[in-house]
Amino acid sequence: MLLDVGSGSHPHPRATVTCDLYFNAEFEGGPILARDQTNFVICDAQHLPFKDQAFKESNCSHVLEHLKDPRLGFSELQRVSKYGYIETPSNLYENVLFGYPFHHWAFKKKKGKVFFSKSKKLIIRGITVLPLGWFLHKLSMHKKLAPLVLPIRRIPLFYLHHRWT
Repeated sequence: MLLDVGSGSHPHPRATVTCDLYFNAEFEGGPILARDQTNFVICDAQHLPFKDQAFKESNCSHVLEHLKDPRLGFSELQRVSKYGYIETPSNLYENVLFGYPFHHWAFKKKKGKVFFSKSKKLIIRGITVLPLGWFLHKLSMHKKLAPLVLPIRRIPLFYLHHRWT
């Protein structure tokens, strides 16, 4: 059984249970149509409503950077599954190149361990300034331009990938 945490509009194809904070919402990937997902649970990734080791595997892609406490979210994933996978924007992506105002954390991996720190934002006169990231984000939502922009955002160096067993 595979748990997909923060499944959004594109749940993992092998997910047996999907969960998200919202039932219906409009986000980057499109509308979350929870009612179209089988075994959908509304919950917070920091407080998963599942028994210890209830799942063989969990998947959590682009969720931890949004949480109030990513350590608690990661701990919950490890509690409810035997092994799993997380993906987050890297420190380079978040703090240097793109970054989004709604991302609170930046991640890096050293010697197989994941570390996180508060995301650094440039604030001028009370306004968060991340021109390149926000510009690419808006382009990626444009139907005709998205195929050109999304490959730039998918460069492996920009993302942290971590599996645990």
